Amino acid sequence: MKIAYLVAAHTDPKQLSRLLSALYMQDVTTFFIHIDKKADETLFKRCITKQIKESVFFMKHRVAVNWGGYSQCEYQWLLIQACLSSKIKFDRIFFLSGLDYPLWSNRKIMDYMKSNPTKEYIKGMNLTNCYKPDKMQTRVCLYHYRDFPIISNKRIRRLIYGIVREGLGFIGITKLNYILNADRCRTDVFCGSSWWCLTYDCLSYVYDEYKNDKCYRSYFKTALAPDELMIQTIVFNSPYSKNAILHEGAYPGLVGLTPLHYIEYTSSIAVYTEKDLEKLVNSGKMFCRKVQSGVSDMLMDMIDMKRLLDE
Repeated sequence: MKIAYLVAAHTDPKQLSRLLSALYMQDVTTFFIHIDKKADETLFKRCITKQIKESVFFMKHRVAVNWGGYSQCEYQWLLIQACLSSKIKFDRIFFLSGLDYPLWSNRKIMDYMKSNPTKEYIKGMNLTNCYKPDKMQTRVCLYHYRDFPIISNKRIRRLIYGIVREGLGFIGITKLNYILNADRCRTDVFCGSSWWCLTYDCLSYVYDEYKNDKCYRSYFKTALAPDELMIQTIVFNSPYSKNAILHEGAYPGLVGLTPLHYIEYTSSIAVYTEKDLEKLVNSGKMFCRKVQSGVSDMLMDMIDMKRLLDE
């Protein structure tokens, strides 16, 4: 079995190295890494151990990432393109952040994926038809310009983004809550989590759709957090939707739309410590997010011992 991990990181080089070392399996795993252009990439490269160095590929082209902006999609596509352009047809492709950590052993992850060869571990719900809470419609109907203009001061940038977004909405300049594709057919928008695991064939389909249909790029460039929308929209409007995880009913929040990760989300995603071990290992989830070097070290040591016993 061949597994690819696409990993986005912007901070904590030591943690990224520990994540990759934990997931490494000789002749099985390959890592494709994007480091935010605003970060010093050399710090991350120095932390990669010699054992796994040959299996790690850093993106030569890098994107300056702004939370909630289309730049998050841009680095996803760079990672996907690098993965699909490699000479390996991976059985499974995961998308992770550098602050994730595996709760399952590598053997358990691999066995689970082998036993579910066609399952697409991406969860989504129809956002076009979701009207509660009200903010869900504003993610796509209002114009969000979070990547431009480029202003270094975060407070000023947020102020300008807010004025433009609300001002356009106030005078009635809004978007449809669905996409009209190249042949003018309606495509409903789906939302989910940016952490997923797809088969090679499904991801190839997603990339081809993105590359060949400019409507997706045009629509999501002004959506809020499009990295949680674009891939979900393509998958759930594709033949692979029957193998994906559809959520029906009320909006469950980001936690309820994340299939493989244990996360706790209020105003921000919690950072776990050793006090959280029991709930993490009892969650049944494959990964947790998030951990941080200097804060979560003891927790990760304890997880590593459990993972070793599970091998």
